[in-house]
Amino acid sequence: MRNRKFADSYPADTAKVKNSFFIIHFCSVPVGCTALPLTFTLLLASALLLASALLLASALLLASALLLASALLFASALLLASALLFASALLLASALSYHIRSLART
Repeated sequence: MRNRKFADSYPADTAKVKNSFFIIHFCSVPVGCTALPLTFTLLLASALLLASALLLASALLLASALLLASALLFASALLLASALLFASALLLASALSYHIRSLART
């Protein structure tokens, strides 16, 4: 009788095993010739997402650094131009003063 009970419950056990195999197979994603479990696929996807986010952040940081560098370059060029303008104004005033003094002597 005991063997009979086991034989009667065997199809139900087989169905449970097949059902759990279906769940495992359903939760796997085929990649090439292998099948990675969904957990590893999600880990891979999250790693790729993190890498792309870091790449985007570094690109934004580089763009902001280039923008800051160009702004500093423009500011230094403007400062240099204003300094040269001031120096040329001083030279012009000095030359005019010398010219006026030389005209007054004659």
